[in-house]
Amino acid sequence: MKISIIGTGRLGGLIAFLVADRGLADELVLIDVNKDHAEGQALDLRHAFLKAGKNIKISSGDYAAAKGSQIVIVTAGKPRTAATSSRSELLAENAKIIRQISKEIKSHCFGAVLITTTNPVDPINYILWKETGSDRSKIIGFGGLLDSGRLGAILSEEIKTTFSYEVMGEHGENMVPLFTRLKVHLSGEQKEKIRSRLLGSAKEVIEKKGATEYGPASHILRIVEAITGDKKETLPCSCILEGEYGISDVSLGVPAIIGKEGIEKIEEWRLDSQEAEMLKKAAEKVRGEVKQAEETLV
Repeated sequence: MKISIIGTGRLGGLIAFLVADRGLADELVLIDVNKDHAEGQALDLRHAFLKAGKNIKISSGDYAAAKGSQIVIVTAGKPRTAATSSRSELLAENAKIIRQISKEIKSHCFGAVLITTTNPVDPINYILWKETGSDRSKIIGFGGLLDSGRLGAILSEEIKTTFSYEVMGEHGENMVPLFTRLKVHLSGEQKEKIRSRLLGSAKEVIEKKGATEYGPASHILRIVEAITGDKKETLPCSCILEGEYGISDVSLGVPAIIGKEGIEKIEEWRLDSQEAEMLKKAAEKVRGEVKQAEETLV
């Protein structure tokens, strides 16, 4: 299994370390606009694993080095900071970066499963799909899995119990926590408090330590493991929709079965009227962002 990571900053570097540490690849390639940084990351990783009994080839290079990759993880782009009030503020600049990366992916590793982490994830995932011409099953936007993990952490504090918890919709202001799938009754006031905390959870981490790292990296690894292990695991991911949930031509967080070929099936869960309406609102928001981004790319 060959995995390439585009963008070797804090998140990309941590993902690379976890991929190597868990033995998920036979070959790991690091690519970054700052070639010295990518080379330094690769060298640091080789120092970590060469004598640890892990038989993995770790290197850095240009995009041609990604040829033959089965998985490409895209973390490149301007990151969210404490000064960023919304992920959407990053769209114009990151859309241009993703467009250029898409050309390189199309030239050197077309057909790989692509995992998008660049914010705002949903419109960026859609742009990556359009620009690469990949089958929609090969395009997986990260976000919903992390939002679900954050929801679980909040629920464990608010109601002192744990159970199944999922978030759909936008990885942003229009995320849709699925309260109807919980096995306990929550009042309207409790739901609003939990949703408010959920919306502010990433910003809270960023304000305190500068960036989110462990949460995103650990959940991205779940997607990678589902692919490398052909787990057929249902995970909430941003997927290109073509009629699912009555929504088309947009990328949104929905439950998807992930296996060695990428998205093997999008599951359509039963939603109540409020959740369905929130999902449609999220779709409208993301479509508007894509249109806005496409205007800047002309």
